[in-house]
Amino acid sequence: MCRSKAKSTNAITVDSDNEFEVFTVGKKTRDRLYHKVVFGNGKERELIIDTGSPVSLMPLRDFRALGFQVNALRPTLTTVKGVSGHSLTIEGELDTTARASNGQTVPLKMIVTRDGPSILGLDGLRALQVPIVLATSSPAPSPSTPLPAEVSHLIVRCGQNKG
Repeated sequence: MCRSKAKSTNAITVDSDNEFEVFTVGKKTRDRLYHKVVFGNGKERELIIDTGSPVSLMPLRDFRALGFQVNALRPTLTTVKGVSGHSLTIEGELDTTARASNGQTVPLKMIVTRDGPSILGLDGLRALQVPIVLATSSPAPSPSTPLPAEVSHLIVRCGQNKG
């Protein structure tokens, strides 16, 4: 799960064609990045963005709070292990719908766990078309909006990554 110290987002326009999203540390905000998901039943929930998880997870308490019924769960053979190696107790799979960033309704699969956090994994990020972009080269900043030092540092650091 993304345990970044990034807390809030501020968009900084570099020039008319490029926009960077810079994550900054705020004093009174949460310690993870979230994405609000609007489910097909109209209810919404903020899920932790976790690009390291291939599947999306929802604990039973959130499942019930969103108005889903246990008979909507289907059995699954899926197993999920946490980063520490422990296995999560799986209650079943939920096939539902949610609103994508373009406004369309898309299918969304959630693995319902006995407990734990609500996580939007890679499958959900792709289904909902949530853009995740990392700039690895520096565009020419304009005189009115110079490239922030944090962005320059990240570009140099991440630009050397391969794969």
